[in-house]
Amino acid sequence: MKKIITVIINLLLMLQLPAQNRALGKACNSSSVNGAENCSKATDGVLNANSKWVSNGASAQSWLSVDLGQNYNLTSVKLVNAGAVGENTQYNTKAFRIETQNSDGSWATRATIDNATPQNTITVNMQGANARTIRLFITQPNYNVDAYSRIAEFEVYGDVPVTATPPCAVNLNLNGTISGNNICSGTLTATNIVTSGNTLLVAPKVVITGSATLSSGCRINGGSCTPNTDPCFVTRSGNTFAYKGGEFRFVGVNLRGIHYYANNIIDEQLSAAAQMGVRVVRIFLPDRSLTREAVGDKLKNFLDRISAVAPAIKVIPSLTNYYGDNQFRPAGDDGYYCNGTLCPAWFTEGYKVNYLPFITYIASRFKNDNRIFAWELGNELKAGNATDLLKFSYDAGYALKGLQVAQMITTGFIGINHACGGVGFSTDLLNRMYVANGSAGASPFSFGSIHAYNNEQANKAVNPCVKNEQNQYYDIDWFVSNGYPYIVGEAGFDGAPATGCTYLYNYDCKWESTPIPNASANRKNALSATMDKFFNEKSCDGFMQWGFIAGNIPNPEGARCAGMDKYQHSDWDDLWSLYSAKAASLPHGGTSCSAAQLAAGNVFAESAPVAPPPLTGEPSLSPLSASPNPFSNEIKLNLNGVRRQFIIIRLFNSKGNLVMTKKVMATGNATLALNTRLLPAGMYVCVVNDAKNELLLREKMVKQ
Repeated sequence: MKKIITVIINLLLMLQLPAQNRALGKACNSSSVNGAENCSKATDGVLNANSKWVSNGASAQSWLSVDLGQNYNLTSVKLVNAGAVGENTQYNTKAFRIETQNSDGSWATRATIDNATPQNTITVNMQGANARTIRLFITQPNYNVDAYSRIAEFEVYGDVPVTATPPCAVNLNLNGTISGNNICSGTLTATNIVTSGNTLLVAPKVVITGSATLSSGCRINGGSCTPNTDPCFVTRSGNTFAYKGGEFRFVGVNLRGIHYYANNIIDEQLSAAAQMGVRVVRIFLPDRSLTREAVGDKLKNFLDRISAVAPAIKVIPSLTNYYGDNQFRPAGDDGYYCNGTLCPAWFTEGYKVNYLPFITYIASRFKNDNRIFAWELGNELKAGNATDLLKFSYDAGYALKGLQVAQMITTGFIGINHACGGVGFSTDLLNRMYVANGSAGASPFSFGSIHAYNNEQANKAVNPCVKNEQNQYYDIDWFVSNGYPYIVGEAGFDGAPATGCTYLYNYDCKWESTPIPNASANRKNALSATMDKFFNEKSCDGFMQWGFIAGNIPNPEGARCAGMDKYQHSDWDDLWSLYSAKAASLPHGGTSCSAAQLAAGNVFAESAPVAPPPLTGEPSLSPLSASPNPFSNEIKLNLNGVRRQFIIIRLFNSKGNLVMTKKVMATGNATLALNTRLLPAGMYVCVVNDAKNELLLREKMVKQ
């Protein structure tokens, strides 16, 4: 009898079961879509010409990603091209790469096909890759027919990883190293634990005592964990941000009050934002009905949800709100609102009563948490005059700075003209706010902010079509010319007539020489032109869409006019593809960093050594000149008739470290000043390249 059973078992083991397509019916995303030919048509298992994903043809480069629902040990992927469903084989994909998503949201290339023959199906070996999310990134969509990608099916094959389940019990002590996929339950105390791999600890309570190092793949569900998933903070580096030793620029969204919702809703919103490529979210932190301790608990829970479902995302908590029609202000401040906004008395002495104790408690509690991108003084604050504005800003900024917070600090202003009551722009006011306030010393602020809706940042004197000018162009030009980093903390267009919004953008306009098209029927085009202008010409470092609402939120708020949502607008997919493509094009930092915290005030944090030009005495290669030499607080570049174009300015120290980078639009016979006040004395090399990377200037300079 035993022999018969053994034979049967051996026969069963020899049977080859068909491999399972792990992408079938799974959630997907794409860089663009042509009408109804969306990415789900490439994962539905239907093989005909009417069921395929097609990009919109705007760019030869496009991508399709699939969330497999869990990690798999991948074995292969299969592209079913247009020729397989009866179309011309010249439409078949010619060049592409297969990528898998890392735990920090970045992408790792697993295979590259540079010049495929017009095959109807292409199978790529993926042995050795383990991933949950996989992406097909197409670089040549066909054989010089057009720019449309056409994929009938994208199939992914792999095995379910073997799960190691160690003996877990109540009050289990985990000492030493844990690797692999560990699933535990009960109340766990982990002492001197080091985790690696995709470790998952599930417990009613997980307590880390002693020293602990958690890998980026580690998730703690339902418990508490003091250490962060990596030791890296985003810091200021010259005129931009740095993260893990590389430049960091981002697409972000506003999730105004999301941290007060249930965890399933928080997870839904964070997951959707992460899938779109978002790296920074902004929230309005306080609640007038809660103690500061309770608000801190809400922030802690929100940060833990980020670690669980979207570890690549950082947070900007806004610490109060100028407007009184909501709950986003510290408890006790209700009486400081006059006619719906903060009273003048709040900006003189009132902020010291409830606000300062609130922000110092919160910042003290989270000052070493690298999931926080920066602290923001408040949303769209407006003091009414420059004197009160500066006094409040410096008091609050230095209250945070004095706590030795490891994160950056910013203002949250619409713009300086708005913040001081619109009494008239002053370069001196911007200098005092962001560089130094006279005897008060150096500014506590690491970067500036503006808010840009409906082309409000354009100069109405130059473009009369601007409906609601906010004068942010003053701030923008100052940030660019002074090499000061800034973000667009809120952005959007009122593009749906049914919303009845005041400044419906249903006209064509310009921002300088850039056409900003009518947004009433297509906000994507208006946002695309605006983002390109900000990132490419105006050197902004982050662009944050207002009112992001994905999924079903009870009583959704924060969207309506300019929001990106499925309640008031029908262009969710259009904006998704726009932001996703932009996010993929931006640098998101390097690969490693020191465990030591980087102080937010380290304005010119040095990058990792690169290959700088040799420190020779060669003459400059163009009519450009840099002076004075030696220099002190600034370097002036005389552009001497350089044609209008983008130029990139880099400053290297004597060790070959890049300490300043600036990209600007050069106009002939202009003089550009680089603020070098905070650079240490020593030897430097100033290098200028044009848009084609041709060398315009290389000059050895000395800082006294």
